[in-house]
Amino acid sequence: RIGLLAQSFLVGHKNEHALRARFPLLIHVSAGVLWEPGQSIPVHCMNGYQSGMIVGDIENAMMCGFLVCQSRLHTSSELKPLQGTCCNFIRQMVKHNQLGVMNSTLCIYATCAAVTGEKHDNSSGLGIKTLKELTTTANQTNNMFLLHHIYVNRMFVHYYFREYLQLLEIADAHKLLNEKRIMNFLRVFVVGMSSLSLARDTHQKQWREFGEQAVEIIVPLVNFSKHNFETKLLLLQAELHYLNGNLGEAEVAYENSIESSRKCKYKNDEAVAHELYGIFLVERNMFARGMVHLSTSISKYRDWGAELKVKELISFMEGLFTAKTTWNIKYKQIT
Repeated sequence: RIGLLAQSFLVGHKNEHALRARFPLLIHVSAGVLWEPGQSIPVHCMNGYQSGMIVGDIENAMMCGFLVCQSRLHTSSELKPLQGTCCNFIRQMVKHNQLGVMNSTLCIYATCAAVTGEKHDNSSGLGIKTLKELTTTANQTNNMFLLHHIYVNRMFVHYYFREYLQLLEIADAHKLLNEKRIMNFLRVFVVGMSSLSLARDTHQKQWREFGEQAVEIIVPLVNFSKHNFETKLLLLQAELHYLNGNLGEAEVAYENSIESSRKCKYKNDEAVAHELYGIFLVERNMFARGMVHLSTSISKYRDWGAELKVKELISFMEGLFTAKTTWNIKYKQIT
């Protein structure tokens, strides 16, 4: 356990706080995701922020503050309180003139807002921007660090709203030199999920290949941390089985992904797993079972704080009910 070993050397060291301020950047943001539950990473980042402030290492303290927000976003923290945390750190960044990392933290806030559909009460006077407005700022200042986070988070939003083509257009326009780098696993995952869905709808070979590549990349990561990667692998495998027509295997993988995400306490992944399993069941003419899982998905999204996604999913379900009713009426008329 590289992260735990490194942390043990910090305790009692004469430069403990100075080193701890750099610790999240050097160890836990890279190695930590391989070994420890993802939910532990924000804790280490917060410790780094506090140590940085104690020794006056403002630059690393503010970077740790950004990493608190970023890691909480992707480890199932409730979105509304996370927006408040972003606001608190943004105020500190403005106070200490750390404008570069402030914009990246604004990006995290904007991502939360795109899923919640709400502003936080503490956001007044902070110059809050949308992801689109932040993209303009990043292009004008040639801020590649900010652009990277904007594109990743735009993909993140498209994934939750099942806007798969838009997600893949961003991925194609902003390719990475090394897709297999560990910290790119979230991008690999959402690109893989989007590709497999589009492959099923369009029968295009390239989407299948992208999805299969994602499975190959995620498989070895499960050997390092089932807690962080198992649910994502199971979801990818479920979509791949569905694409291949292996419906029994797909159903088992969906069910296992739900159980894995519940056990590991990833609300966002559990919501997605129920949603996609529900859609799978509806498309296989198991309407009642599918609606149960879609309803459960709404409950999980609501627990996470994704109220705008809840509204979208309710509208989607209403459309399914309307289509089902129309079909039943036409069937009765025919018979």
